[in-house]
Amino acid sequence: RVCACMGVGVGVRVLTHFQSQFAELYAWLVRICTEHNINDTGLVKCFLQLLLKLTDACKASLSVVRRLCRDIHCHLGDVEEDVELDDQATTFAMVNPRTAAPTVLALVCSHIEMVLDSVNWIIAKAKMSYLAPDAGEEDDMQDGRVLVENIEQPVCQRLVSAVSAANDIVQSAIPPGLSREHILKMCKVLYTTLGALAKFQLSLYNKQQGNVSGSFQKLVTLTGSHLAQEVYSFITYIQLPDNEPALNGGGQVTAKKTKKGAKAAKKPAGTGKVVPSHVAREQRAIPALIFAIEQYERFLIQLSKKSKVNLMADFKRSTARDFRINGAVLEAALLQQQRASDDEDEEDDEDSLMPADDDTCPPAKKANGAGGSGGLSKKLARRTVHHKEVNTGGGTGSNGGRCHDDEEDEDEELQLLAEDCAMEE
Repeated sequence: RVCACMGVGVGVRVLTHFQSQFAELYAWLVRICTEHNINDTGLVKCFLQLLLKLTDACKASLSVVRRLCRDIHCHLGDVEEDVELDDQATTFAMVNPRTAAPTVLALVCSHIEMVLDSVNWIIAKAKMSYLAPDAGEEDDMQDGRVLVENIEQPVCQRLVSAVSAANDIVQSAIPPGLSREHILKMCKVLYTTLGALAKFQLSLYNKQQGNVSGSFQKLVTLTGSHLAQEVYSFITYIQLPDNEPALNGGGQVTAKKTKKGAKAAKKPAGTGKVVPSHVAREQRAIPALIFAIEQYERFLIQLSKKSKVNLMADFKRSTARDFRINGAVLEAALLQQQRASDDEDEEDDEDSLMPADDDTCPPAKKANGAGGSGGLSKKLARRTVHHKEVNTGGGTGSNGGRCHDDEEDEDEELQLLAEDCAMEE
C-alpha cells in the first residue's frame, strides 16, 4: 500500500493542476483520507503528505491543515481536564488516537514551518524591493507601495490560517516526547515570522509610508486574544511534574539503550537526577520561544506609538518567562500563611484569657507587696536607729536601770516587728 501511494505521488508530478485528471486525483485522495480509518502510521503519513502537497498546488488557503489540527485536538484531548471534546466531530478518519501523535502532528508542524519559511521569503523580498537604498525615486517608491499592498493581504491571510492551526495544536494534551519539541519549534518560527512582519510595518513608518491595514489588525488581534494565552498555558502544561515521562515505569515513553541513544539521558550540573534528552531540549526551546514572543510584542508596542493605533489592546501580561509563576500556587501559599497567622493570634488570645496560677502574682500586686515590705523594713530600720541612739545616750544608776528596761521593751518590739515583716513578705 505504501508503494501504491508512492506511485500516486510520481503520477502527481507528471500532471499539472490545469488538467482535469489533477482535480479527479485530488478528490479521490480527499475521499480516501476522510473515509478510511487506517492504523498504519507509514501509510497515513504517505497519504497525508500527498494531500498537503496537492492542496498547496491547487489552493492558497490552509484549510486542510486547520482541519487536521482540529482532529488532533479532538483525539488527544485538551490541556484543561474539565474541557470535553467530541472526537466524533472529526473530518479525517485517518487521524485517530494512534496516528494523531506523533505521526500526524509532526507532519502538520513541518508543513506549517514550510509555509512560514515561504512567508519569510516574501517579507524579505518586499523589504529589499521597497526599502533598498537606491529606491529613492518617486516611481520606485510608487512601485514599492503597490507591491506592499499586493502582498500584505495574502501574507496576513496566510498567517491568520497558521495562527488558527497553531491555536488548536497548543491546546492539545500532547504526550511526552518529540511532539512537544516540534510544537515549541513551530511556535518559535511562527512568532519570528510575525515579528518580521511587524518590523517591516515599522520600517514603512520610519520612511513616512506606513499604514496599518485592517488585515494586519485582524492578525494582531487574533494573536493577542487567542494564541498568546494558549501558548503560555501549553508551556505551563508541559512543565507540570505529572506530565513528565516515567522512566522504567510502564509508561508509553520508554528509554531504549542503543549506541546512538547512549547520550539520551543527561545529568544537569549540580544535581544527581537523570533528565531525558528530549526534556533537556524542551527546556532550551522554551526560553527561545518566549524571547520570540517578547520581540514580537516589542515591535507591536513601537508600531502602536508610530501609528497611533493601540495594537496591544488584546494582549495580557504573561507569567511565563525563564522561570514560571504559578498564580494558583502563589495564592494558596498566601492563604495558608494568612491562616497560620490567624491561628497564632487565636492562641495568644486564649493564653491571655487563662486564669493565673497560685505561684504567680500579677505585676501590680507584686509591686504593692514589694512596696509594703519596703515600708516595714524602713520602720524596722528606724526602730534600730532609735535603739542605737538610746544605747549611746544611756547612763548608770536608776537611769541605767530604766534604760535597761527600755532596751528589753525595744528588743521585744523589734522582734515582733521583724516577725510581722517576715510574715507579710
